[in-house]
Amino acid sequence: LEELRRDEIRRRAAVVQESLKTYQLNLQAARERILEQQRKTGVLSLSQFSEASTSMELMRRKLAEVKADVARISAEQEKLIKSIGLDPASAALLIKLAGDPAFNKLATDFGDANAIYQQDAIRFGPQNPLLQLSRNKATAAYRVLAAAMRNIGDEPQDKVERLMLLLNGSHRAELVRQLVSNNAHVTGKQEELKTLEAEFSRLDDEVKRMSTAAARLEDLKKDHLVAEAVFTSALARLDTNKTDIYAS
Repeated sequence: LEELRRDEIRRRAAVVQESLKTYQLNLQAARERILEQQRKTGVLSLSQFSEASTSMELMRRKLAEVKADVARISAEQEKLIKSIGLDPASAALLIKLAGDPAFNKLATDFGDANAIYQQDAIRFGPQNPLLQLSRNKATAAYRVLAAAMRNIGDEPQDKVERLMLLLNGSHRAELVRQLVSNNAHVTGKQEELKTLEAEFSRLDDEVKRMSTAAARLEDLKKDHLVAEAVFTSALARLDTNKTDIYAS
């Protein structure tokens, strides 16, 4: 009887084992399809797609914030430019010159000579030698100052008078400094905006590509779960046959 039971178990196990091979091949094929999909698309899981979608949404919000900042600072720039009548490039140049000690000395010399000439113009007639002397000194000081500005590639025009205001620390000079500061800020924000727009475009393309890949990966994983369930069921039947020695 024992020999008959063992023979019966072996026979039933052989049948189940044969079926098990088919189920195992199906399961392995399902795994291979998942791996191939992952290799081909780079999408390893649905969470990866979710993270990319979340990153794109955060990037969208950041873009809106930076665009608002650029619009706000640009509006402030327009007001400052109208207020002081000076464009940001000229303001930056004047502040650069004001930070140069040698140029400061030339500007001070011109300011002093021009002040004396203005006083003499009130006191003396146009042919007075003292007035002519002070005019010549002011003119010479201006020419030296203008030559220094030309050496850095800029024509003086009316910037000398504005530079005097800047060097004297007037309220207008503070507006010039604010204009330069805002200009640097808005330039930085515009560069940040370009970088964000490029990154957002890349993320948008990536999410579009991943959406199809993620859907296909989800279908393959469902197929794998079904194949795994069938294989597990076959294993359970094999174990049952081994333990139920009185089945026949």
